Amino acid sequence: MKTVIQSLSLFALLSVSTITQAKIIEVKYQGVVDNVIASNTGNYNLGDLISGSLFINTNKAPGEYYGVFGGGAPGEAFYGNDLGLGKDSGFVTGFAPSSPSSWDFVYLLDDHGGIGDDFQVGDDEYEDYDDGNGNFGGEHSYLYVGLLDPVGIDFINGSSLEQVFSLTNAQATMIGYLGKDSWKYINNVEVYDDFDEITFSLTSLSAAVVPEPGSIALLGLGLAGLLASRRRNKV
Repeated sequence: MKTVIQSLSLFALLSVSTITQAKIIEVKYQGVVDNVIASNTGNYNLGDLISGSLFINTNKAPGEYYGVFGGGAPGEAFYGNDLGLGKDSGFVTGFAPSSPSSWDFVYLLDDHGGIGDDFQVGDDEYEDYDDGNGNFGGEHSYLYVGLLDPVGIDFINGSSLEQVFSLTNAQATMIGYLGKDSWKYINNVEVYDDFDEITFSLTSLSAAVVPEPGSIALLGLGLAGLLASRRRNKV
């Protein structure tokens, strides 16, 4: 029995090493609303504080594309899936509920022309319906955070998604965009059509690697099994 427990525990620990090859990057943001472009629902006002996290799943990243901006500069990379039906890859999450289509993206620019680095990430979800008889509706939600332009600081290391950094408004000009749109029509008559869109100045932006929940569970299982095996051995 002890041999079985030890074998299962070792298997769990080995599985953790395999799972952790796919990493989750947590991008934390905090800022202040500085422009209310539209607020049909009245959810946002100038000066409101806004904060949260976006999560980049490196295991679900779309292919890497160089040269999307800047003419193919060294250290430049763009990861993104085109907005369209069936495109919800779960690549970037944390803002809007998962939907049938999305345009998640991460853009990196490492030391372009000696000017500085650029980092942008977005979670964009879209869903709509139309029965062809005048009944239609949908929802569109998006959140983008990052640097508006390259700045004279070096915080990006290469073009990998696994970036770790911590920035404040004293170091860079950082900005965020947030939008939520929902609409519903019955017999071509509007039931509601709500639209919110704001920009906010970021006071802090950071990225760090966090363990996946599955790997934490397996690690705990493996350690618990080995501990149980040691206790049995002492008895």
